[in-house]
Amino acid sequence: DADHAARVVAAGATAVKLKVGKLDQGAEHAVVAAVRAAIGPTVSLRLDANGAWDVDEARRRLEGLAELQIASFEDPVLAAADFAALREIGIPLAVDMPLTGGEALDDFLDVGIAAVVIKPMVVGGLVAAMDLLRTATRNGAAGIVTTVIEGRVGRAGAEAVAAAAPDPLWPCGLDTGGWLAEDPLPEAP
Repeated sequence: DADHAARVVAAGATAVKLKVGKLDQGAEHAVVAAVRAAIGPTVSLRLDANGAWDVDEARRRLEGLAELQIASFEDPVLAAADFAALREIGIPLAVDMPLTGGEALDDFLDVGIAAVVIKPMVVGGLVAAMDLLRTATRNGAAGIVTTVIEGRVGRAGAEAVAAAAPDPLWPCGLDTGGWLAEDPLPEAP
């Protein structure tokens, strides 16, 4: 919510990611507008629909949100051809869920996505993640490294990938340890 987003920004975050796709368009617009107001105009606001819509619904939603300075929109749809149909709206598009390997990435790079979200533990590990990031940046897309709410070892691997990733690298989503009730490994000394 907006209060949580404001607290995260007050603690130093330069980007906020908000999941969308569950509410009707008016209610969702109100939530996104409240978050934008709470974090101010200079903090990067990213949205992620997890492929919730078909291309026509995604177009309506993106057009309605364009006024709110959306830095990027992740997975409004899941097919590369549908991403291509949404590029004209002007909100930079990022792909995450469809990425399972180089072939899938090539399809999205061909339609001109702005960024790729790489989760090392989903795409096949650290080496595979670095290969995808290198391919993406060579083809004009920024990288974003995130976790899938794994424990300390998984987060450390994702942090290593982010530290070694080629530019451009957008702010990454690596601060997910607090979402775990308990991490089975002790903290490093």
